[in-house]
Amino acid sequence: LQDFFRLDGNGVPQLALDRTTRHQWAALAELTVEEARSGMRTKLKLLDKKGALIELGKYMGLLDRKQESEAERLRQAQIEAAATDLDSHISRLLEDLAKRAHTEGDRLESRWQN
Repeated sequence: LQDFFRLDGNGVPQLALDRTTRHQWAALAELTVEEARSGMRTKLKLLDKKGALIELGKYMGLLDRKQESEAERLRQAQIEAAATDLDSHISRLLEDLAKRAHTEGDRLESRWQN
């Protein structure tokens, strides 16, 4: 994800597509930016490299059924672990962004009242 984000001065991840290469763009399956209560929400979905390699191995006859099922089991375990890690990371980032937005909102409200 470092290819698509950079940290600002406060350590908050910011979408940084200006430095994204053609090859990095090619790895994206989906990019969604939408407005949420806590600000803008960005969703990136990368293409499945391991799945493509497994399909290529099948096509080339490099995998037998036992290897296929083992490779699929390993792939599923890796996907689940990555999804759990990503969910946790995104939750922490969203909580941090919500706190910052709330703090900024209080600061602006205080400034407006004065």
